[in-house]
Amino acid sequence: MPYANVNLDMVGRNDAKYLEMTPSPEHEHTNALAQAAIELAPSEGFDPPTYVDRDFERSDQASFAEGLGLPVVYLSAGEHPDYTSPATTSTRSTPTRSRASRASSCACSTRCRARRSGPSPARRAMSDALAR
Repeated sequence: MPYANVNLDMVGRNDAKYLEMTPSPEHEHTNALAQAAIELAPSEGFDPPTYVDRDFERSDQASFAEGLGLPVVYLSAGEHPDYTSPATTSTRSTPTRSRASRASSCACSTRCRARRSGPSPARRAMSDALAR
């Protein structure tokens, strides 16, 4: 079974269509999973991602990519005044904004995979990317 790290950092905050991601196609750790996220962003209601490779080393995905050699992708809505503070709660996300976050989490969740009757296009693309 292939493994990967999908880091959803504050997805569901700020502009509902804005999405930051790393690694970009030019980054040394670019991979099929990151490419799938780029390709799927519009179908999940996002604008094309803004690449934030400068943030690659400062978050969890760096350890998974560098230490374990896993494919990784970091997706974020960007920083805001209560970024990573106790004031950040699920009530600060709107259902429309969190739809993409739930879909992305669901695509990577074994428990959710077992409950759904068939793979969504996003989950199929993520699985295909991991299989490459």
